[in-house]
Amino acid sequence: MSFVRWGSDSDVYVFVNTESLYFTCCACIMEEESKTGFNDDFVCERTSEMIEHLKQHIKEGHNVPDRALESLKEYQKTVGEDHRKEKKKRMRSAIKNIDY
Repeated sequence: MSFVRWGSDSDVYVFVNTESLYFTCCACIMEEESKTGFNDDFVCERTSEMIEHLKQHIKEGHNVPDRALESLKEYQKTVGEDHRKEKKKRMRSAIKNIDY
């Protein structure tokens, strides 16, 4: 799920991986350049970590649209800070309800 993509008003592309549930700032311009010639991704577990990361982008003068922070805050309210824990709980519950 994408929170913001690169564009004329955005220097960042941020998404949450639907399998691992890690947040990713793809090819982050604040990270080191890798052997491939692209910047490494910034990856974190918590919504608050990605919000702080985007605030650092803003401090560095990078274009980060307001909608990126707003979307992350809304996600945090809806899913919770530790969304990985919640997904595991839902998965365990679903497994218990399977009729073999």
